[in-house]
Amino acid sequence: MKNSSTSKSKQSKVTYVLVMTTMLFISSIVTINTSNTAIANPINRQNTTIKKTKIQPTPIPQAELPAPLEKGILFRETSAGGITGAVYKKKG
Repeated sequence: MKNSSTSKSKQSKVTYVLVMTTMLFISSIVTINTSNTAIANPINRQNTTIKKTKIQPTPIPQAELPAPLEKGILFRETSAGGITGAVYKKKG
């Protein structure tokens, strides 16, 4: 009798988790359409207005540009984190 009760309890918990997961998934893909604006997260409404300003490029001084890639290197990443930072290179 005890095994039957434990089995039903586990089954109930699994069902609850599946239902809650499904509800969270559905709520994450649903958008709310109010006043011609689709809002994915209606809690934070201050970010719903889009400013119509033109994006201007910011030139990088030549002295601050990294050196060109060496022959045979496809990708280079420079990390500034940690104590000294690091440079990672992907050869091709």
